[in-house]
Amino acid sequence: MAVPFRIGVLQLSMEPLEETLRMAQACDAAGFDTFWLAEAYPWWRKHSMEARSSTAITAIVARETRRIAIGWGIISPYTRHPVQIAMEARVLQDVAGEGRFLLGLGASKIFMKEIGEGEKGKDVGPAGVMRESIDIIRAALSGMELDRLSPLEALQKLYELRERLT
Repeated sequence: MAVPFRIGVLQLSMEPLEETLRMAQACDAAGFDTFWLAEAYPWWRKHSMEARSSTAITAIVARETRRIAIGWGIISPYTRHPVQIAMEARVLQDVAGEGRFLLGLGASKIFMKEIGEGEKGKDVGPAGVMRESIDIIRAALSGMELDRLSPLEALQKLYELRERLT
């Protein structure tokens, strides 16, 4: 009989690399289904914790575990361009192997609060950014031609939008 649910563990990327790796290996050995890694951003320093790249850490975790699924919980298109997310996801798929990598994409409420986004309500909601990011990531991973703004052009548009809204 199949297990009716899956069990995963979420860890923040601000933990030291060796601790994260030991936790992932212990979860793998104990039979957990998924090891999620949430990205911690630089403002965690105010809590005496250092930000680390969850994408880099998950590649190491995937290489050093055997069967547990590895997930980004979450990667934000506000901190990484969707094309970069797609490229990093492709590496993780290669390292983890078939069916072991889960791409968790989200706006990151914590990040948006820190940068002041979202305070205008409907005018600055993340839904459009998320939809466009998913389209770009899918296109990049499938080999489709991309007809989008460069990261620099996108950043300029973001600054122009923020200027109009303030």
